[in-house]
Amino acid sequence: MNVWQLCRHLRYLLLARTWAGTGSAVFGSGSVFCSETLPSDFQVKGSARLPCALVYPTEATSDPQYNEEPDLIQQNIIITVIGPAIPGDSIGEKALIGGNVPDRTKSEGRGLLEFEPEIKSAVGRLLPDNGVSIAFHTASASKPVIDATLGYLHYRDYTFKAWLTQDRIFPPARYLVATGGSGQVALTWTVPADRYDRYRVVLRRASGSTAPASITTGTGVTLSGNLATSVTNTSLAAGTYSYSLFATYDESSATPDSDDEVSSAVTRTGVSVS
Repeated sequence: MNVWQLCRHLRYLLLARTWAGTGSAVFGSGSVFCSETLPSDFQVKGSARLPCALVYPTEATSDPQYNEEPDLIQQNIIITVIGPAIPGDSIGEKALIGGNVPDRTKSEGRGLLEFEPEIKSAVGRLLPDNGVSIAFHTASASKPVIDATLGYLHYRDYTFKAWLTQDRIFPPARYLVATGGSGQVALTWTVPADRYDRYRVVLRRASGSTAPASITTGTGVTLSGNLATSVTNTSLAAGTYSYSLFATYDESSATPDSDDEVSSAVTRTGVSVS
């Protein structure tokens, strides 16, 4: 995963985060941006919902440990959290620790510091399967902004260190197992880890011992859904079959719906059917 993909995926994770035990979003739609806009200059009333999060990269170093792999990048990422405005907060205490909370399943009335564990938990969903290693590094002092209309707002910068690649990556599916039988082949697999651009998996079949080379060669095997994890390919004549499983990604749509990018294939060859 490169820095462009990481910033987009962090935005996706923050927007998907909900308060524990509820279906209520921590950050509503229109409240998470890939931007380094200074909070003191941020026109929140016309540009975004509060609470708000800004995701952006800062310093990066190529292979700082050994200086041998230029494509291995250590990248600092900052997530700036701007807490909600809370009525009747003349000194800024409620903006920092919360107050006037009408519903503990929602974000209204919560202070800036209540969002900190949610940020860390959301980022913690990034795993090596996503093509990145990332960990919390530092947090800045909380800083106040006094808005003429909203009153006190507090914001804080959270810095994460990530190990990335220079190039974009599109992880394949894993653990493809194909078991031949009488007139059929049973297949199971694990889909790629959840990501902002993950769309679907595509299974292709060919007769013989050579697996299809692309998502348009061979014969398509119908799956139960875009992210199905198994299928039984039936009505097959006796013989030998080979399979290729691809994962596809959509980098251009808010909701993935097209095969913009295709992963490498996971294959199983020479599966016997009686």
